[in-house]
Amino acid sequence: MPHKGETPRPLALGLSFMSFINNKTFFGSFSFGGAGDAISPDGRSLRRTQFLRDDKGDMITRRRFEATAKDMVHLLRKCPNMVQRAAGLICRFAMKMPMYAQTYTKLCVFIIAKLDKQVARAFRVHLIKECQHHFEGWGGAPTPRAHSAQVITPQEDPEREEKKAQRREEYKALLLFIAHLFLEGLLPAKRIAACAQTLLAKGDETALWAVLQLLQVAGERLERSSLGSPVGAKVLNDIFASVRDVVDRRITCNRLRFLFMDLLELQESCWQK
Repeated sequence: MPHKGETPRPLALGLSFMSFINNKTFFGSFSFGGAGDAISPDGRSLRRTQFLRDDKGDMITRRRFEATAKDMVHLLRKCPNMVQRAAGLICRFAMKMPMYAQTYTKLCVFIIAKLDKQVARAFRVHLIKECQHHFEGWGGAPTPRAHSAQVITPQEDPEREEKKAQRREEYKALLLFIAHLFLEGLLPAKRIAACAQTLLAKGDETALWAVLQLLQVAGERLERSSLGSPVGAKVLNDIFASVRDVVDRRITCNRLRFLFMDLLELQESCWQK
């Protein structure tokens, strides 16, 4: 608990992992922080570390993270039919909290490494399917409204607009999670290239923000994986040519355009920052 007069620290995401054992609901509450820059009270950035926070907001050690992950592995060993729910839950929480994408990816790697081969394969398959489902589920189309005598435009419906904005942020977070899965070897390079091509073909601003997230994290590894493959090299060249076309046509906001320019400069300098 924070001391008197102390500002409470923000809580990390509480991951409620729910399964059904012997027809009873079992709850295990796992609170995950991310592998990111923790900010100290005086505003200075602490060292990059993998951390968690408990329900009181206190920092927990990596040992606690491993213990929590082991609890999940134990549960999946006991109930292997829950791997689909586990994969879906991790994917959805990664979309809710993009700053913890790397931590959720490490959790997936840990689960796959510790489970039996058949169960681990099932978990990975369900994880990929879940990512694919959410990736294909974004269409940018407005959600249906109930019939009413008075037509409400999107500009007049703040709640609807807020939900759309939230969905856009979740979609960008999904691509960040997918990029980290690729870095850990859980997704092949051809899937990442296909995602980038699909997003660039859509061309709307949400898709372009998402492809930026993807290429910022996975671009260097994607380019290395295309070495020695004429087909892979051509696909990658087409992707960055499309990015350059977006920059040249000035079809995005200035911030996104400048970030794409930085990405192209980074790619041209062989990813040397």
